[in-house]
Amino acid sequence: MNPDFSLLEITGSLTGLLGSFLVAWQGPRMRWAFAIFLVSNLALIALYLATGFRWLLIMQLGFTATSLLGIYRGFFRKSTDDDRPQCATCPHRHTKPI
Repeated sequence: MNPDFSLLEITGSLTGLLGSFLVAWQGPRMRWAFAIFLVSNLALIALYLATGFRWLLIMQLGFTATSLLGIYRGFFRKSTDDDRPQCATCPHRHTKPI
């Protein structure tokens, strides 16, 4: 008898897609993508642990690390001049995205 893991699969897939759209949109809510990715990561880690997909589990653990880094940078780290985009034609840093 195979247990039903569809809730983990659906949660991991849909939250992963939503996070991807937020990153691609690059709007003011982009930092929330990493929190949403973390939900996806946790659901897929649980799925891969239950089903024995160890290489997908290893990949998902790496994605979890990048999600945690994105959450830290998006919510807890203070912005510095180095975080601002730099125009290719001028030496100064802009305060707004180009």
